[in-house]
Amino acid sequence: MRTTRLLATLLTLVGLPALAARAQQPPESPLRADSAWARPAAEGAMAVVYAVLINDSARDRIVTGVSCQGAAMTHLHRTTMEQGMAHMAPVERLDVPAHGRVELQPGGLHIMLMGLQRDLAAGDAFRCELMMDDGVVVPFQARVRAQ
Repeated sequence: MRTTRLLATLLTLVGLPALAARAQQPPESPLRADSAWARPAAEGAMAVVYAVLINDSARDRIVTGVSCQGAAMTHLHRTTMEQGMAHMAPVERLDVPAHGRVELQPGGLHIMLMGLQRDLAAGDAFRCELMMDDGVVVPFQARVRAQ
């Protein structure tokens, strides 16, 4: 009987910290940003990040914001062609369909970095985060590559 109580107490003491640590972890997002890249740019200038957003979940995911290390401002943008001229406009949100993908690519959707706080040179990497409508933050790395 004593052995059973001792064993139960030990299992409780060992298991509780593991459960508490798991409860403190942020929820995992089934959304990920793959192949993120940017072109070289000078401090103070603007730059663009491209990536493929992949949703592995069974429900649509909504990106409502973005931030990138080393940029004073970061926005989701879309390039459109009107009368032979390219125009950029902010995008309030990106819907990534269930089991689908959205490509951020030249001439289309992209992440706009404004007020770079340092040069972006080929080979550099920097951290970005996607903000989801449910409060989940999806971190990813963008690499700077020569054109």
